[in-house]
Amino acid sequence: MIRALAGLAASLLSAGPATARDLIIIDLAHQAHHLTQVELAALPQESLSAKTRDGQPHVFRGPSFSAILKIANAPSGAELRGPDLADVVLVSARDGYRVALSLAETDPSLGGGNIVLADQVDGKAIGSGDGPLRLIVAGDARPARWARKVCRIAVIRLGEAP
Repeated sequence: MIRALAGLAASLLSAGPATARDLIIIDLAHQAHHLTQVELAALPQESLSAKTRDGQPHVFRGPSFSAILKIANAPSGAELRGPDLADVVLVSARDGYRVALSLAETDPSLGGGNIVLADQVDGKAIGSGDGPLRLIVAGDARPARWARKVCRIAVIRLGEAP
């Protein structure tokens, strides 16, 4: 377990985005996948409505979070069971903010899935203050897990931890 965490730490530290608009995905084998904005736009897109901190409703749109997790070889649907239910998705932002989600809560087959990695809000690109990528976790009582300037998503295997 310690060796796996050390490998993940090395992957996280060495895999910096090529540009401020790219996204790094760290898969379960600790391999880094660099996705450009063009590649992100080619993924299936999802929209969801959610209220921001000021209580105003907005429509957020961006790459399907499920498609991103598929790139990370994360189990989903009927394959998500047993030790996999302890896996964690760590979302990191350029400003150092990090958010952890259980893999199970991201999966629509388990009642989750109200999550989008938005690059648009109300039909317009997310500005540089919050974007270009912003994690939206709809349904939270407050948007504390809404990470701005997302640059890295890592799936971490905790299912074998003591």
